[in-house]
Parts: sequence; C-alpha cells; structure tokens
Amino acid sequence: MDLSRTVCVDQAGLGMLMGLRESCAVGARITLNNPGKQVKKMFEVTGFEQEFEIVYHTGQVSAWKGAA
Repeated sequence: MDLSRTVCVDQAGLGMLMGLRESCAVGARITLNNPGKQVKKMFEVTGFEQEFEIVYHTGQVSAWKGAA
C-alpha cells in the first residue's frame, strides 16, 4: 500500500489497516510503502512497525511480526 501521499493516520485509519491485516490469509504480508514523517511517527508510537512490513524511502524494510 503506497502511503507516500498520506499526511496523517487517525484511529479509524489504524483500525482499517488492522482489519485488513486480520482478513488476509495466514502468512500473507501487507507492505506499507513510503510513509511520511508523521505517519512513520504514528506507526512507531502505536507499535504498527511490529505488525506490518514497512518499506521506507531508503528502501530499508522494518521488522515484521511474522518474519523469522
């Protein structure tokens, strides 16, 4: 999911992302691409960096909860 144009994520947006993750098949990954500064900070504060694969502008991938 491309988040490069997303300025902020509120509680409803976080809930939607969690619902999407929960509805995916076991072992499926949702990749969140290029979150901006504020969105990245929200993911850090809420622990979403541990729940999703997040690819930043540099191309580095964060930890993913299901990763070995």
